[in-house]
Amino acid sequence: MPWGGCPRAARWAGALGAVALAGCALIDVQIADLEDVIIAEVQVLLTHEWNGDGISFEAGALLHRTLQREETPTLRGSTVVISEPTKGSVRLEERRDVEECVIPNSQSRDTIPGELAPNAVCYRANITVSPFDPGDRLSLKITTPDGRVLVGRSLVPGAFDLVELDEEDGRCRLDPDTNYRFQWRFAENAWSYLADARLEGLRLPMAQRGIDSPDTLYLLGFAIDAEDSTLVFSSEFGIFEFFAATDEERDVIRELRRGLPGGVRATLAMAAADRNWVNWERGGNFNPSGEVRIPSVFRDGTGVFSTTTRRVVRIWGTELRPGTPPLCGPDVS
Repeated sequence: MPWGGCPRAARWAGALGAVALAGCALIDVQIADLEDVIIAEVQVLLTHEWNGDGISFEAGALLHRTLQREETPTLRGSTVVISEPTKGSVRLEERRDVEECVIPNSQSRDTIPGELAPNAVCYRANITVSPFDPGDRLSLKITTPDGRVLVGRSLVPGAFDLVELDEEDGRCRLDPDTNYRFQWRFAENAWSYLADARLEGLRLPMAQRGIDSPDTLYLLGFAIDAEDSTLVFSSEFGIFEFFAATDEERDVIRELRRGLPGGVRATLAMAAADRNWVNWERGGNFNPSGEVRIPSVFRDGTGVFSTTTRRVVRIWGTELRPGTPPLCGPDVS
């Protein structure tokens, strides 16, 4: 043990001050060199298109290192390949801007949170029609310029079907200030269900209610457990953002519990996520070292290789009139 006869006091010295070290004798401390580890965060997203054009495909890989030194080999020029034995492979292409690496939810916002590592490199797929299907078992292989190899596997969640939803070309409407309960059939191999929504056109209807609101707002609505199969829009969205939101945004979230205001349009994405995503994103029990992550990328590095299947619905808060899409379904307000 690096500290002398009082390891507990030494551990908490930064918080408790020198008094905590009273009576402890320090011995020589040897600090081990930090290990340089390659981290790969790779996500595949299959989206069922409502217009019958099949399944669209998005894939992004963010490669970075735990250390940043001048002598550290670059991750630029790596080969990133996602494959399925009978359906071929997709090679991701390096992008100049690392911000291109994050896959948008609801065609709106980044999914990889926080600041990107300064040594990060982005790779993206350049195809839009998926060569893979829900239920496929995909393999990942990354080869760096200095010969290191990272590998991973993911079982893509099965088809994600929304039920009892009346829509036309992926669009439906809600009467102003009403909610709708989305329901889905369980997707095989799914470990969690997620939903996010981008709401546009909020400023005017909220101003009419005395609320100063941004015109566009992004909200999350998780159905965390794999056994959950319903989620109410819009009243069950925004719970996770509420305490970190501004006062104005909190007022908007409270108002949205009544339902979607008239004139507001929303793009709602609902997805079934695989085991790898859940294990990487969830935290363990209390741990002073921080969040516990279970990797799904191995060999010469670590990280996550996750897959999701998704449905996207565009919703308009409006009364029935010529040209409007059908009512999504019964009001649950």
